[in-house]
Amino acid sequence: MFRLLPLIAAVSLAAHAEEQFERTSSPAAPPGARHGQPEDAPEPRGIFLGEAWRYRPGGPWGWTKGLVTRSFADLLSIPSSFLNFTALEWTALTLSLAATVGMLIDVDGRSLDARLQDALHDARGVNCTHPPADSQVCPSGPTPGGFHLWSPVSNVIIVGVQVAVPVSLLLAGALGGHPELLESSTLAIEAWSVAQLYHVIIKLLSGREGVLWRTGAGTFHGPNATFFADGFPSGHAASLFALIGAYTTYFDEPWLYALLLGAGAGLAVGLVLDDYHYASETLFGAAMGFFIGRWVVRYRSSRFTWHPAGHPVRLEAVVPTVTASGGGAGVIFRF
Repeated sequence: MFRLLPLIAAVSLAAHAEEQFERTSSPAAPPGARHGQPEDAPEPRGIFLGEAWRYRPGGPWGWTKGLVTRSFADLLSIPSSFLNFTALEWTALTLSLAATVGMLIDVDGRSLDARLQDALHDARGVNCTHPPADSQVCPSGPTPGGFHLWSPVSNVIIVGVQVAVPVSLLLAGALGGHPELLESSTLAIEAWSVAQLYHVIIKLLSGREGVLWRTGAGTFHGPNATFFADGFPSGHAASLFALIGAYTTYFDEPWLYALLLGAGAGLAVGLVLDDYHYASETLFGAAMGFFIGRWVVRYRSSRFTWHPAGHPVRLEAVVPTVTASGGGAGVIFRF
């Protein structure tokens, strides 16, 4: 497994290595302090982007203004901003997607991540505390066993902590007069909400069976059948890593990266070991969530200003091409 941990670390480090946004004030400065921003700074390309869409405190509860609007706008803004991505961001996204697709390759009727799950079952047994009714992986129904991280009770606790922590920090920032804590937590909740919307949409479209469903092959049924409780991708990983991406990007402290990414990786591995998700689902969910968290802070925070110094990938031209076998069109990108 495990290759899951270094992949998660590689994605976060690659995303952190090159910034196309300039931090315009220290984390201790009040939100809105954006010293040194060029007056003629270009607007990022995409839908619902630009300074008008950034976090604005404004008034005793002004931080709530725009939160819901931005969250829904992000659904279109994130994919529309792909031309602003840097080469390293494209590399990180490509590695994550390639690793996910690689785990889904079918070999004699079972994907590689399903075969990984089979190997884990042989090594440590199956988490059959609450199997689906049609499970052939747990044919005899619920069975007692050793400690398992996931259960209906622990699931409520995990989700509850994900909600309670940013909400508590937000209230502490609002009531205690800590603007940086208020802004970071508002953006973290925004990222968490966007990750929820994205993972639910993808789950409904993919319709993948969970680890313990039927034969445990993780069959994709598409939008015609819904396996919402499990399936692709992992909502637990996407939600947690959205919070991690938002907080680490906002404060940019090495110790915070180590602490939060360690906790996130622990949950990701636990989801696989306890038969709640396949490795591909956890990896994709974690990468998606982390990217969403970083994106929300960099495009919506009052602490950043978009700047092209990071060499974003740019569409230069679409030109006609002629080859020995015929003609066509070529697309030129600049990195």
